[in-house]
Amino acid sequence: MKPYTLLIITDNVELRERLETYFHSVSIIKLLPSGVDGMSGVVQARLFEPDLMLLDMLMPRMDGIAVLRSFRAEGICKSTRIFALSSMKGEEAVQLGESLGVTYQIQMPTDETFIFSRMMDFSPDRDGALQQFRMNMRETDLNLQIDQIVTGLLRHMGCPVSLTGYYQVKTVIAFCVRNMDRSVCLSQEAYPYAARIHGVNIKQIERNIRNFIEVTWTRGNLKAQHKLFGNTIEAERSRPTNKEFIANITEYTVRRLRRPS
Repeated sequence: MKPYTLLIITDNVELRERLETYFHSVSIIKLLPSGVDGMSGVVQARLFEPDLMLLDMLMPRMDGIAVLRSFRAEGICKSTRIFALSSMKGEEAVQLGESLGVTYQIQMPTDETFIFSRMMDFSPDRDGALQQFRMNMRETDLNLQIDQIVTGLLRHMGCPVSLTGYYQVKTVIAFCVRNMDRSVCLSQEAYPYAARIHGVNIKQIERNIRNFIEVTWTRGNLKAQHKLFGNTIEAERSRPTNKEFIANITEYTVRRLRRPS
């Protein structure tokens, strides 16, 4: 099944990052570069003509209605399924949006899973899309389990959550766990994946993780660190390399996942 292209248009940074993170992991979706406000959203829509669109209706200067009117004036996105995101209630607003091409209005706030399910409800290949949705939900459950295990272990080790490398190393570890059936090359696979997710380059990922490990070994729980890494670190070094750190956390996480519930 060919992935659907998705364009997200919102000036809300937190919402945009949340949606991008979620849909990056959905195999049926090809995420396009987002519009960070109404004007840039129109530019992206003109450039890509996406299959699906999540449009924030409440944006300053150029709101969702103005964006839709621009589409109408330019004759673009005629076949795009547009899902309006709005906290406003009222039949008039819904009717106006529908008259300008909105497929469905999603009442905010809500979670990403609900948004995705509504998008699939209006998919042209609804049966295939729903099957993919169920598959993605299984992937989401696995991702949540991985995140809970890794977060718990890092917290026990006294890892500082304030460092950028904390979130980046979690992304790398999750990638390695999801590909546990084969050997993963950090520099060619895991680091590039994390770089795409976090919007930085590969060298920054590697450097941030290295700094994160160094700070952890300086300020963290030495007893917990030694218990997990004591026999894997070479004698002349006081802390693990990136590869050793990621490999040990990955192995621990895989063992926990395979443990009978």
